[in-house]
Amino acid sequence: MVTPERMQKLHDNTETLAPFFLDRAKDKRGYVCPACGHGSGTAKKKDRNTGDGLTFKAGRWHCFACGRKGDIVDLYQLKHGGIAFSQAVEELEAMLGVAPPPPPVVKKQEKSPEQVKAEFEKLAFSPLVDEYRGISPETLSRYGAKLCKDFRNPLKAGTIQGPREAMTFPTAGGCYYVRALEHKDGERCDKWDIGGKMPFNVGALKQGRPVMVVEGAIDALSIMEAGGEAVGVCGGGGIAPFVEAVKNSPSPNGILLAADNDKAGASFNQQWKEELERAGIECKVLDVAALFAGAKDANEALQQDREGLTHRIAEIYASEMQLFNPWAAGTMELVESIESNSYEPISTGIENLDKALGGGFVARQLVILGAAPGMGKTAICQQIAESTGRSVLYFCFEMAREQLQARSISRLMHGQGQDISPLDVMQGKLGWREGVKLYQKEIAGRVAYFGLGSGLHSSGLEEMLHIMREGVRYNASIGRPAPLVFVDYLQLVDVQGQDEQAALKTVMESLKEFAVKHGTVVVGIVANNRESNKAGGVSMYAGRGSSSIEYGADIVLGLAYTDLLDNKKMEEPADKKKRSLVLAKGRFCKQDARADFEFNGRYSEFVPVNEWGNVESKAESNTIDSLLQL
Repeated sequence: MVTPERMQKLHDNTETLAPFFLDRAKDKRGYVCPACGHGSGTAKKKDRNTGDGLTFKAGRWHCFACGRKGDIVDLYQLKHGGIAFSQAVEELEAMLGVAPPPPPVVKKQEKSPEQVKAEFEKLAFSPLVDEYRGISPETLSRYGAKLCKDFRNPLKAGTIQGPREAMTFPTAGGCYYVRALEHKDGERCDKWDIGGKMPFNVGALKQGRPVMVVEGAIDALSIMEAGGEAVGVCGGGGIAPFVEAVKNSPSPNGILLAADNDKAGASFNQQWKEELERAGIECKVLDVAALFAGAKDANEALQQDREGLTHRIAEIYASEMQLFNPWAAGTMELVESIESNSYEPISTGIENLDKALGGGFVARQLVILGAAPGMGKTAICQQIAESTGRSVLYFCFEMAREQLQARSISRLMHGQGQDISPLDVMQGKLGWREGVKLYQKEIAGRVAYFGLGSGLHSSGLEEMLHIMREGVRYNASIGRPAPLVFVDYLQLVDVQGQDEQAALKTVMESLKEFAVKHGTVVVGIVANNRESNKAGGVSMYAGRGSSSIEYGADIVLGLAYTDLLDNKKMEEPADKKKRSLVLAKGRFCKQDARADFEFNGRYSEFVPVNEWGNVESKAESNTIDSLLQL
């Protein structure tokens, strides 16, 4: 038995014993704290008020950095991983050359864990009906926690002045962790280890999931309340028996160390890691600052944001076990996208087309516009690109950059009442300088044209995607959203090693992925055959790659003669200037809607002529393939 006389002897020799097992502090005046490492000289800034390392006074020690304190036996246990109290006393006495006295023959032996448990269970316990520190009664009961309204320490009589109301938690080896309920006046809460510092809930090692290792029972219960598996190891004291428990029942999915989010917790994580690795047990230290979202520990994180902690633990388990949780996303992304106005319509700048589209284009969509040669595919797409008010990357594999710019200038000058064609601009006819200035003012800063030999070295998909990604990066650097992208036209984009059909599918998939990832819109132009202009027919099956376009696009627009759409019996349009954009397929907007225009070929301009309407066809209006020929 460890008598008061033996303890007094050790207390009197505290500073004599310290050099035997402690490391000297950097300033040589004190010692390094084994809990937090204070005194090792690793701190960025020295605290002149506390000194470096541990301090001793009247047989007691105190670390001002982490706040821990106690007597020489506590310090020795902390340094040596929580060895038994009696063993620590004997080893300290051996350092002084004092052999422990033989146990008294007559005096009563210390109680065994079985006796402690038997006496403990004689106490009166009350049913749990309320949550405790954010932990539900169901979780508390499942793991053996009980409420004792008349707690008295059954191991060491006289250590508690009067009965106390306390929560009790069973730990390994028939021991218990007891914590008095917080005082209303804010006094420090008392806690006791009945029978020794032993880990809480070692049964978690048999559940087949990664086990988080935390400092105590309440933190472990908090992790389990949020859907995880956890063991509390009572600071440094319970790590040795925990290591033995892991050896006997290893967790196949790993040990995750998650001590408190403070300096002492970081020291514990390091100590636990060394102990486990010394025993040949793999483990991983978690980023507790992220896991607890800035809170001190798991229990504080649970009380501050239960849903957030649950989500973060689920993510860790999915990552560690390489699991996919189809239900993890919930509605978070939807709420974020609504609150950030991610799906607000992007106006085309053309009123009747916006009405046909339900307000404009929608982010994260791939739009396909198809027409036969000579219908004005490039002209209408240029007009949209220059009218949206958004930044645009426009790739054209049929025309050079200056040709595209000349068409824009012609259209702009016509809007100013000037008669100058694209060819007039390129040939330097009267008015071209004013047109260039107007283009620089209205368009040049927003719309970037790329053509072969004009910003593009090839028609390869990878070069185009590289420019698109750089455009996103540049816009982000100046606070602009990702640019809209126009590709004129898709069948001319080359994918190395693939034939035309496979290449078209790859291009569609790549452009769709870009639109979704960067929250923008990609418009791809496709070429129909000339048969699409006959008999009002716009059949999707008349073109190449129709299935890739039909299923890969979010919106499909067909450009056709208005007369042929209104009169299916006509073979040739009465007025070829009248042209319509038909919505053949549209997610989130009314299908079969259309926008009517009058096309002015001299200035490459589509002029809206009336309100949008519906295609009045019968069988053709029922399927996408009847509306657009590709």
